[in-house]
Amino acid sequence: MNLPTKEYPFVFLSACFSGTWRGKEPGAHSELRVPAIRGHIRLWHRALYRYEDANRVWGSTAGNDGSGSRVGVTIKNLPAPSTAKAYTLPHKENDFHRGPRAALPAGTKATLVLQRLPGCTATDWDHAQKATRLWLLLGSLGYRSNRAAGSVWPNDTTAPASPTALRQELTSLGCNWAINLAPTTIGTTWESLRKAASDTPNDRANYGAANNPRTPSPTHFKVIRFDKELRLLVFAKDTNRLSSAKYVMAQKLMPALSKPNEWITI
Repeated sequence: MNLPTKEYPFVFLSACFSGTWRGKEPGAHSELRVPAIRGHIRLWHRALYRYEDANRVWGSTAGNDGSGSRVGVTIKNLPAPSTAKAYTLPHKENDFHRGPRAALPAGTKATLVLQRLPGCTATDWDHAQKATRLWLLLGSLGYRSNRAAGSVWPNDTTAPASPTALRQELTSLGCNWAINLAPTTIGTTWESLRKAASDTPNDRANYGAANNPRTPSPTHFKVIRFDKELRLLVFAKDTNRLSSAKYVMAQKLMPALSKPNEWITI
């Protein structure tokens, strides 16, 4: 049987703390693994089509209704494990607090391959492809991914070349999240953009918290690329939340972000 496939060439625009099979704990190297990518795509699938649809397409072991995945995932041109290091908290004052950690370097490339398996309906296949595309446009991979680490981006002619093109494609995918493009005054290198994304205010409601209790950040950051220019994308599911987060950040110690009206709404 000739099973249909769909390939997605992509590149990391910022260093990726992807870890190993051991999990989130820092190791001597970082490697690209299918389970981690599947997990992130699954999250975006839920955002588009809810839990039940994601479980049907990607499989589930929950309760008595467990099922296998209807879509296979592999990686072509798999990069070698990396011992290079990058900072997890680049805004901190010294190397110890910046937390150097093994990472796949910015510029690392690979190709994600989806395969339509027996039992995968036309709707299942369509939803899997749209969730994967949404991951490439708004998602990231690995530790500190909400703060622009591990930012993935399409590495072919399908990559949006402008804010308008990005918004049009997101809308076509069914994603209407609130999205802003930060001004270039914060920088145009992945290091400067990650530093700005990492230096978020102590504000649980807008940026989450690591403890007491742990609260996921409702505001997300990602490095993207229009033509050859790197930019910082800031987005949230809720429009009011993004507006609030933007102004809270503007009040912090970043003069470059002191004028929220200079941010571009996408």
